[in-house]
Amino acid sequence: MPLEFKSEYQLQTLVAELAGFDPSCIDIERIGNEGDFKATFVGSAGAVGLTRAKADVENVCSQLRLKFRLEV
Repeated sequence: MPLEFKSEYQLQTLVAELAGFDPSCIDIERIGNEGDFKATFVGSAGAVGLTRAKADVENVCSQLRLKFRLEV
């Protein structure tokens, strides 16, 4: 299965949509030079605890890394 490359904004939007948060609460960080990325929850979450919000974003990011890479 070939990997698709997405911009930082596209990945931020995907993570936010799947995790149920506003895109401004998601930070995408580049890891290395191969397109790997990490998503981090920043800010506060009203409906769930901060720990749960961070875990949800990390889980979504793990799933998205199977198919997508950050444009280099």
